[in-house]
Amino acid sequence: MIKSMTGYGEGIHQDQRFSVRVEIKSVNSKNRDLKIRIPSALSSFEREISERVKASIHRGTVSVHVSFFDLGAGSSGLTINMARAARIAEFGKWAAETFASQPLTSKDILFYQGVITEQEDGDRSISEPLTEALSAALISFEDNRVREGEILQADLKSHLGVFRSDMSAIVAGMDNFTAQLRETHQERIRSMIEDVKVDESRLATEIGLYAERIDISEEIIRLGAHIDTLDEMVSSGGSIGKKMDFYLQELNREVNTSLAKLRHINAIDTLLNMKETVEKMREQACNVE
Repeated sequence: MIKSMTGYGEGIHQDQRFSVRVEIKSVNSKNRDLKIRIPSALSSFEREISERVKASIHRGTVSVHVSFFDLGAGSSGLTINMARAARIAEFGKWAAETFASQPLTSKDILFYQGVITEQEDGDRSISEPLTEALSAALISFEDNRVREGEILQADLKSHLGVFRSDMSAIVAGMDNFTAQLRETHQERIRSMIEDVKVDESRLATEIGLYAERIDISEEIIRLGAHIDTLDEMVSSGGSIGKKMDFYLQELNREVNTSLAKLRHINAIDTLLNMKETVEKMREQACNVE
């Protein structure tokens, strides 16, 4: 299964206390680059979010945006230790009577350490809604990338088929191409030295060397091996984007070498078509994870 590097996913959780939304976006990139935007109140969860996203994504620039609203923040975020507040108030009253000082106000009492505390389960209470929203976003994100990957896979398979067809045409006509080029080269040499006595063995040697220079048998073998490897990779799927790019560069190099060597008009047209097909595959490979 091939996955696209481009994708989008969203997950939302809402209950009586929290409303949480997680949004994940990704675009093409040679490596993995993860950016997380998260409210400071949830910063303790950033590492967990990062690890879960990285487990799903191996390549691409990924942006994660988390937003939340605490619907119960006004009533349940803090607690007052009433027993401690009462003891402090009693002590303040005694101190005022004993030392003729100003009595403690309610504001003074509230600022004493331990009177007002945050609920200890604050992180735990938001953890489950955040986890559910993140899970939903990742599922949506993966589904989106898989759907696009299926389209990429079909398109790459089509291009590989076109390339094979053109390569078969080159192989089928190669003997004819090289024979015509040898004959043309021989006639050109004879026309240049028509008034000079020709050493036929020397001429045969020259034609033989020319035949070696225009022979692309080795290039065809390597092209066949590379196209088989690419076909297997596209069929098997996985994180193949970087490997595909390497083999497509090799295909392009072998086609360019063949173009430089086999200068027959019919072969040139077919080889140019092959080069164009490689470029189309390279464009698509840029989208593959």
